Amino acid sequence: MNRLKIYHSKIEKEYKKLPDTSNRKPRIALRLKIAEGAIKAYEQEYIELPTPELFLARIQGQIAGYTRVIGYENIIELVVKYLKSYHFARKYGTSPPAQLMIMLLGEPGLGKTYISEALAKALGRGYHMIGMNGKPHASLILGTNIENPGAEPGEILKAIFRREDRASVIVFDEIEKALKEAKEAVGIPTNITTNRAFKDDFLDFPTPTNECIFIATVNRPQDVPSFVADRFAVRVEVLPLAYQQRLEVVRVVLQSELKKLAPALEKIYHKHGMDIQEPDNVPETDFIPDLDISGGGEPEIFIEPDIIEPEMPEDDFDIPDINVPDIEITPDIPEVDSADIDKGDHDLPDDDIPTDISEDDNNDYE
Repeated sequence: MNRLKIYHSKIEKEYKKLPDTSNRKPRIALRLKIAEGAIKAYEQEYIELPTPELFLARIQGQIAGYTRVIGYENIIELVVKYLKSYHFARKYGTSPPAQLMIMLLGEPGLGKTYISEALAKALGRGYHMIGMNGKPHASLILGTNIENPGAEPGEILKAIFRREDRASVIVFDEIEKALKEAKEAVGIPTNITTNRAFKDDFLDFPTPTNECIFIATVNRPQDVPSFVADRFAVRVEVLPLAYQQRLEVVRVVLQSELKKLAPALEKIYHKHGMDIQEPDNVPETDFIPDLDISGGGEPEIFIEPDIIEPEMPEDDFDIPDINVPDIEITPDIPEVDSADIDKGDHDLPDDDIPTDISEDDNNDYE
């Protein structure tokens, strides 16, 4: 820690000496900012993790400011066991449990990133996600040398200094979709034998990662380098939520969003957001399915009942009988004798036949 403070002072002196026109000064300013965040991250003597009971209370939404997590029981149970071992070691002075590194396996859309963020919040740690999809270079993890124009720190160092937490939850999202160099670089900060001396190329000073909690989300584990996959000794399959659990997730999310809108709704309706009822003029529906989300199994199939027409008295609809006589309609077509029909030449009046046609008139018809 003292070495880091000395290094910080050295960076600060260099920054003050550089003229404002120097193209190196912005990079030194960023290095100075990183060193300040690193000092705050490493100044605590011990990392405090919640007790298993407090963690469960948070993850179940029993404490204000935390949203209940639906499902993922196998992952939550795994973290609870780790916390029990952690606090046992702190209490009795035994060796702490191995660094927590989890590989979450499953198809896209199952909530691997969601549960990772929820775990970080319930543990009271910083959260940082590294999108690995399509990333080609190791500099994503290790940073770039400050001598290069446009140099910047790697994502591991960003997580530590931005969150000011050396035990941040760092997620390598879709690690198998990165290119070879970037995938193999993940094995450096996750190597438990050497990560106490992890050094980012941009800061060029050791920033241990042995207390970080690493999570890798993977769709195709066979595409992850074997030595990187071995770092994540704990592997958990993320299963799809049951139908009732998905309904419960929707309800919890909607309730959470409604709480955010409560101040605005209170100004508009002069009521608390959760107290607003539906308008009185909305007609009631004849059939509302009762969704039971308390138990398991598939949803019930609701069949709309047959609509029975009410019987009306015949007296109210007495229609008199009207006798309409049959009328035969024959078209009035005069009879024509076939002898009157001339099948030969038709005689036209002489006035209708032009006899004197000039040459100019012929041209008009051409």
